[in-house]
Amino acid sequence: PAPVAVPAAAEPVLALAGFDEADPSTWGNPARNDLCPCGSGEKFKHCHGRLA
Repeated sequence: PAPVAVPAAAEPVLALAGFDEADPSTWGNPARNDLCPCGSGEKFKHCHGRLA
């Protein structure tokens, strides 16, 4: 699947929070039904949440 684009308005907020799509340690604790922070477009539970 193609990565989901982050809205331009959200990028400054993500940069301030130290968020990095490539580094799961910066994602905090996403809920199982939220979109995965990696940008895959899948729910967290079907993507990186499966690894936890």
